[in-house]
Amino acid sequence: MVCLDKPLYRRYIYYDDANIADDEDFDGEWVSIESDMAHYKSHLHIQLSVDKEVEQWLASSDIDLDALVSELLTGFYRSSKAVSK
Repeated sequence: MVCLDKPLYRRYIYYDDANIADDEDFDGEWVSIESDMAHYKSHLHIQLSVDKEVEQWLASSDIDLDALVSELLTGFYRSSKAVSK
């Protein structure tokens, strides 16, 4: 789940440089792991914060929120591309 106001990793993961140490039980060589970012981006999840009135409207309506947000983002993208030309 992606929080729009702050990236998820910044909300739950933190590092204290003073406490970082090598893992004594690790016996081997570090290997980079490549991830498939296209896969992750194609399965994007968002968390929306809306006021009570909008929340009630969404709850009482038969709206496919996934489709709505997808169309809104696609429309915004196309509009921004048209304006930048």
